[in-house]
Amino acid sequence: MINRHVVRNAMLPVVTILSLVIPALFGGAPVTESVFGWPGIGHLLVQSVLVGDHLVSMAVLMMIALLIVAFSLAADVAYAWLDPRIQYA
Repeated sequence: MINRHVVRNAMLPVVTILSLVIPALFGGAPVTESVFGWPGIGHLLVQSVLVGDHLVSMAVLMMIALLIVAFSLAADVAYAWLDPRIQYA
């Protein structure tokens, strides 16, 4: 009974926060990896911008943008699954 009425309604704000926080982690990776010197996709982005390698920087930015779109889509699907009153036309 509790799962049906309480948890499904309580998950809507959780899904909203997660759909905003997870892409922000990927967007903040260049800063974190540059400051701490960790090798990764963010460090690759910073190095490609500094060197002037436009193809690599566009590819990394496209990948980050696709992750943001994917998480937004996943949040919309989760909204529709958690709350049947939400309908997308």
